Amino acid sequence: PKDMEIFSNILNAYDKKKEYQKAVSFYESTIGDQEPSNDVLSWYAVQLFKLKEYSKSEAQYQRLFKNGYKDKNDFIFYIKVLAEIGKDQLNAAVDLYLKDKNDDEIRLEQARALYELKSYDSALSILDKLDPKMQNESEVIIERVYCLSELDKNNEVINLCDILLERKIYLAEAHFYK
Repeated sequence: PKDMEIFSNILNAYDKKKEYQKAVSFYESTIGDQEPSNDVLSWYAVQLFKLKEYSKSEAQYQRLFKNGYKDKNDFIFYIKVLAEIGKDQLNAAVDLYLKDKNDDEIRLEQARALYELKSYDSALSILDKLDPKMQNESEVIIERVYCLSELDKNNEVINLCDILLERKIYLAEAHFYK
């Protein structure tokens, strides 16, 4: 495309209309050998995910992140893609992304993805490594409840649900799991 802004607007219009296959077809027929911007490449990876083409989506995210691209929101979405592919790739990608820093929000998403992969002990291990202040956050506590419940650790589940009920947050879940 000669004008990347117009190209992006057309792609976004397809997305808003939920015409993901048309969007991907338009992208693939138009981009040719031109190197897309990071935003456009990220958009393409998301569209492939929406079409459940997880391996293709993952390949585009790898292409995006291998050159040092560090957009946190894009990486969080990449975690969702990796959750559809497997635990080993997920953990390796997160570790590589965080090699020079720590980010509890990214680690929380990693734990959620591991839960979806039914890797409950691994998810709990990630949650245990979060900053102590973050571990006390209600959204982390409920993730612990989900994992511990799957592992039949009922006493711990009940104790955590009591904390949530006391805080008056995640009430439906806390009552359900208690």
